[in-house]
Amino acid sequence: MGMEVSDYVDADEKLSILGVISPEYLRLYKSVVAFRNMVVYQYAVIDIEVIRRIIANKEYRKVTELARKIASRINDP
Repeated sequence: MGMEVSDYVDADEKLSILGVISPEYLRLYKSVVAFRNMVVYQYAVIDIEVIRRIIANKEYRKVTELARKIASRINDP
């Protein structure tokens, strides 16, 4: 997309500015990054009930939609 990013936070703002993701998906993106950081860096204890809810309600599907939106624009100038 022709823009350099320094980190996840920078990436989400630029994706929003470019119109790749809507404000709704921007909130989801930020939530996914925060969750990833908690898991990877063990910032907090992960509540297994949250994981169960995400799986039971198939909330992960929105994350795949987000990934598709971003992937569809990766080679855009």
